[in-house]
Amino acid sequence: MDNGNENKPDRDMIQPEEKQENTGTRPSGRVRWIAMLVVILAVAGLLVFKLLDGRNTSGQTETVDDVLIVTFAFDFEALKARGLPMLLDFGSESCQPCRDMKPALIEINKQYQGQAIVKYVDVWEDTEAGAVFPLSAVPTQFFFYADGSPYVPPAEYEAMFTMYTFSATGEHALTAHVGGLTEEEMHRILSDLGA
Repeated sequence: MDNGNENKPDRDMIQPEEKQENTGTRPSGRVRWIAMLVVILAVAGLLVFKLLDGRNTSGQTETVDDVLIVTFAFDFEALKARGLPMLLDFGSESCQPCRDMKPALIEINKQYQGQAIVKYVDVWEDTEAGAVFPLSAVPTQFFFYADGSPYVPPAEYEAMFTMYTFSATGEHALTAHVGGLTEEEMHRILSDLGA
């Protein structure tokens, strides 16, 4: 009587394989672990080298806060969670007004360490970040209070900003400035933001 089970192994017949002596033809588990660790460390070293290449050759240690230029995935929610006023500048290395503004932005970033977040995002390097914000031209800056709410400029210089609202509620969503800013203008705005 063929019940279809003659080719199926019986549970009682299944036994663990006997350990065979290492004959040298196949690496032992320990050698494989060491090889895998070496590969992982090499890849990690290459990534670190790639990230640090061209940055800070002065010998000073940089922290994440010190980095002005964002050339990796931009995380607005993570920045907002830090609870500091923010100046976010979207630009491009191919944009002359962006290059003209860069020295002032670098100086502002140095002066406001620990008091405000000042970031430059290259829209060609991080295209996803540029898609999150309404950009019609570069440079464009967006400003936020420490609680993450959009900046409300004083009436005397409100005209230099564009206010965006949520279409469903009419609530203030973003405050933007299109074009370059001077160092003095950035100081004034950051002061208004409470930095």
